[in-house]
This record gives sequence, C-alpha cells and structure tokens, in this order.
Amino acid sequence: MDDVDRLLEQTIDALLDQRRPGASICPSEAARAVDPDGWRDLMPAARSAAGRLAAAGTVEVTQSGAVVDVATARGAGAGPPALLKRVSPRVGASLPCDLHRRTGSGAAWRSTDRRTGPS
Repeated sequence: MDDVDRLLEQTIDALLDQRRPGASICPSEAARAVDPDGWRDLMPAARSAAGRLAAAGTVEVTQSGAVVDVATARGAGAGPPALLKRVSPRVGASLPCDLHRRTGSGAAWRSTDRRTGPS
C-alpha cells in the first residue's frame, strides 16, 4: 500500500466522520478531496481503499441500499453509484471506555465521539 492508498483511506474516514451517523459518501468524494483535478484517475484506488475498509469491518459498501462487494459493484454508467457508510456498532458491542463517561449526577451520558452514542 502506498501513500496515496493510505491518504484515500484516511480521507474516507474523515469524510464519514463529518457526516451524521448512517449517512454515506461516494468514493469519488474521497478521490476529489485528494486530487481535485485528477480525481478520475484515482477512482480505482478509491474503490480499493473502500474495499480494504470494508474488509476491515469499518465501512460497508452499498448500492441501491443493499450491501455489496465493492469488487463486484456495477461501475460508473452501469447503474447507481456504490456508496460508503460506517458500519453501525452491534448491540452489546463494547465501546471504548471514554465513550461511557458520566457527567454531573450521573444521570446523563456524555460521548467524546460524535459518531457513536448519545451526547
């Protein structure tokens, strides 16, 4: 994996961090953020970055609302775009302890991560 691959993965993560929970991005958004003029040439690398993140379980790739394998998703012009979104935490999954800090009397939970949990 080269520097551009890492940068695309980081950009996908950053773009998803900026969205509300459950929102999605298109891999082209990451490619455009990395290289506004040459983003089209980055699309295969952006799809590969999405595939690596999906394989790691941090994002899921959807097309027309259904989870798909980024390697077999229909490409540009052949159907709707493949979109990326965060994988929702499983019910009962453990979260980092800093997400579970109580504030005040303990009646309210305070999250340090705006992507997960109530604030």
